[in-house]
Amino acid sequence: MVMARHWYSSSPVVDGQPLLGEPGFWPAYLADLAEGFMPEAFGSDAGDADAMLDRLHDRSA
Repeated sequence: MVMARHWYSSSPVVDGQPLLGEPGFWPAYLADLAEGFMPEAFGSDAGDADAMLDRLHDRSA
């Protein structure tokens, strides 16, 4: 069971360390912070970033 602090009560907190080395992780993670962010800035293509963004937002995962 994952222990979450009160400000995460509506969203589960999980260990995402295995995702750090996946293609597209960093551009997908930072996409929500910067509008018009270019995945190429991290040496990733837009397809990898889009696939990872879908994976990060998948509530069933």
